[in-house]
Amino acid sequence: MPTLSSSVLVLSSERPARIHVEVDWASDLDSAKKNLQKNRYDVLATDIAFTNEQKFRSFFDHLVAENPSLQLILVSPSGKQVDEMLSTLDQYPVFRFALSVKSEDFEKELVFALEEAQLKKQELQLENLVKDQNEKLRALYEDLEDRVEKRQKFLLEARKKTFLANARWESLREATLAIHQSFSVGEMEGNLLKALQRTLELKMIRILLKPQDETFLNFHKQNPGMHVAQIPLFRYQESLGSLFFFRTHDRVFNREENEFLGRIAEAVSFAMDRLQKLEQSETLKDQWQATFNSISDPVSLINQNYEIVQTNEAYLEKSNLAPEQVIGQKCHQILFQRSSPCPHCQVGKNFRLETMKPKGLTFDVYSQRIQVEPLATDVFVNLYHDVTNQIRMERKILESARLAELGTIGSSIAHELNNPLGGILSFVQLIKMDLKPGDTLYEDIVSMEDGVRRCRDIIQNLLGFTRDPSSDEESEVDLKTVIERALKIVELQTKSRGIDVKFKAPAENCTFVGHFNLLSQAVRNLMQISIDALIENSKSQKNFHGLIEINLEARPQEYVISLLDNGLGGEATSGLSLSVAGQIIHESGGTLEISSQSKPFRLAKITFPRPVFQA
Repeated sequence: MPTLSSSVLVLSSERPARIHVEVDWASDLDSAKKNLQKNRYDVLATDIAFTNEQKFRSFFDHLVAENPSLQLILVSPSGKQVDEMLSTLDQYPVFRFALSVKSEDFEKELVFALEEAQLKKQELQLENLVKDQNEKLRALYEDLEDRVEKRQKFLLEARKKTFLANARWESLREATLAIHQSFSVGEMEGNLLKALQRTLELKMIRILLKPQDETFLNFHKQNPGMHVAQIPLFRYQESLGSLFFFRTHDRVFNREENEFLGRIAEAVSFAMDRLQKLEQSETLKDQWQATFNSISDPVSLINQNYEIVQTNEAYLEKSNLAPEQVIGQKCHQILFQRSSPCPHCQVGKNFRLETMKPKGLTFDVYSQRIQVEPLATDVFVNLYHDVTNQIRMERKILESARLAELGTIGSSIAHELNNPLGGILSFVQLIKMDLKPGDTLYEDIVSMEDGVRRCRDIIQNLLGFTRDPSSDEESEVDLKTVIERALKIVELQTKSRGIDVKFKAPAENCTFVGHFNLLSQAVRNLMQISIDALIENSKSQKNFHGLIEINLEARPQEYVISLLDNGLGGEATSGLSLSVAGQIIHESGGTLEISSQSKPFRLAKITFPRPVFQA
């Protein structure tokens, strides 16, 4: 027998007639089995007599295991019993019947069977390919879900830490104020408990001097009912006593809480020292001076001419000067090295001021008018509370909220759209290279290329907006470029809603010193307020056409950005957007005015002082 090399095996007692399809022929099962390892068959044509043999089942199963696409042609001469054919059909998947291997239709049946085998192979390959792709997609989805979950956990943990830090900071401030506003030990205990009860869930606070603190601690150990934290009080490295904090026995104080209570104890130690001095002082001047100096923030007494009458120790430490060098000098000159009163200064009222760079500190000034009897004139007490860290923390909180949403969207857009857009742009450019300028499809391909580039620019501008605004340093920026960035960010939204946006600017550059991303965010927030109002109007008014006009003017002393819209009557969610925009503009040295006097338009006016650049 020749070596088996065909994809068709004919198992028959008769040799097939000469046909165009190459086949391997075996007269019995033993002959066929000897050469199975040499080839994998797509079609098996067998006499029905062989199917009744017991070893045919294992032979057939082996062929199917080697090639699941195997097609079976049953050669059954006419006159065979119907029961025998039905039995064979029940046991084996028969594709076709043939009367004889020598018949004229036998080659057609083989061709049909080969085509069916190839079709099934393709189906199996396609099915395996789909399964592989599904597995890959499932793995990518699970990986994305895992990353999102990790990011959410990280953000939640960061928010918890930020919230806890702010709560502790506020509790420390309230506790410090409560301590220094107390004039007795009992009052101090009550004020401290009121200030700390919310954050630490305290049940009781006791301040005891030596040796009562040791006696009290021994009594508590013999009668346990609550968990207690004992913090020692010191004055000039001398032990004064102890500060006891009580809460339920199942709430043990951790290390961070003990450190926080240690800071409270330091403030209590100073306050106890102050109380002792108050008790020991014989004159009202000494009592007032002790209270005055115990304030941790700089405090000064000034007259109506801004001349310093008296200061506390924190003020002297801030200015690094002796008392004789401070009294009689101007407050703005000593503390902030200014030749004129500070901007926004309002004696007798609370106000905020900022120092000049490079330090760039921010103070909340609490100014109170008092009447001094011997002088028979008004004196103002100014307390300078440094809120620089608090403002920075607030900015970080706002940025965390913004980045938690836009950062995730921006990064998703970058990964999901940039690669497909790059591929589309490449294919469009290849098509463009194959076309001549006079071709009927050339202009359409050029339009497609411009559209893809426009989508890519929109994504890049959105990603630039999601970056951390504080990451770019203050520099010279063109206000026209700032407005154009904001317009690109909302361009998709305005076009989809049918809102016309008109922008008018002078030909020359409007150079201003500031943070590019922050200024773009402020303008974008104001535009979003207008867009929200226009969308609300379009829902309630039929045939309403939204319009936004932005004008940039370069005046001799200032730059003015006017944003007008015809959205009066529409309700926009502007609380947070407006406050953030106002804060950014204020910190950049500008002013923001919102007005609706120019009906039917609403006006948002931004004014920046025009800088004078040195040559």
